[in-house]
Amino acid sequence: MKFNRLHILCLISLFTSVCFNIYAQPVTNAKDDSQAALQYVQWIQQAVDEQRWDEALAAATRAMDFYSVSSDIPYLLAVVQSQLKAV
Repeated sequence: MKFNRLHILCLISLFTSVCFNIYAQPVTNAKDDSQAALQYVQWIQQAVDEQRWDEALAAATRAMDFYSVSSDIPYLLAVVQSQLKAV
């Protein structure tokens, strides 16, 4: 079987992508994510306790990036949204 330039180029490309993880997703630190989620939950809870609903909504909306780490975040977002609809 003869290798032409295209075959060699494809093999080199495959080798470099595997060796250097060109297509890998960035690794996130789960500990950092859980700490950020906890800070957001505390911020939301404080805003809810003080009935600052707009601030609570802003915090809960931003915190949704961390919903996979803390199940409290979608719950708090729903609480805030239902309170804003009732007002």
